[in-house]
Amino acid sequence: NDSVVLVMTDRLSRVNITSKIAGKTAHAVNQFFINLRQKMGTDAYYRIFKTITSDNGSEFSELTQVHDHVFYADPYSPWERGSNEINNRFLRKEITKGEAINNYSSAQIIATNDWMNHYPRAMFNGHSSMDIYRKAFYQEISQLHQPIINWSVLFI
Repeated sequence: NDSVVLVMTDRLSRVNITSKIAGKTAHAVNQFFINLRQKMGTDAYYRIFKTITSDNGSEFSELTQVHDHVFYADPYSPWERGSNEINNRFLRKEITKGEAINNYSSAQIIATNDWMNHYPRAMFNGHSSMDIYRKAFYQEISQLHQPIINWSVLFI
């Protein structure tokens, strides 16, 4: 009956999007994506989330019902989602594995997500994932000549 933390990682920037969801069920995961698409608008959602790659957990078994392009990593192959695994390790520094997620407030999870996204990374020459993400975002805006999303909805 415990909540879980859903972790999504952008492949380009390694920006994390974390959200506390109702449980480790396909319905809870699908509801997260439905709500995110409603917040962002369908066009912006599909510009940002062109594809989703997940593991083979039962909670992701029905993703194709809510997203057009879903890929599943091979079983027992965490290296196929390496960036996500590294970000999960970051998350576990603040949110202890084995402890009930309900012991953590949404504010604590958001603060941890914010810390992770602003942490300087050697792979980006000391820049954070958020620095890289913002740069990519502004490049896309300048190409489209219009904002495509209120980015704050991703991190709340």
